Amino acid sequence: MATACDLRNKSALSIVALLDVDEQMISQVVGKKRLVFVQNCHAYLKGSVNPAGLD
Repeated sequence: MATACDLRNKSALSIVALLDVDEQMISQVVGKKRLVFVQNCHAYLKGSVNPAGLD
């Protein structure tokens, strides 16, 4: 996180770090304003890591 040069990069790193966190926990730690955005990013990244049918 210390190597991220701006807020956008820090946000991206944070979202990727949440891949190992279940969705219920995410809703407890992310503010309501950002929750939908983070949930959408989380779902997108999980789909990229584990594409449908390749588990």
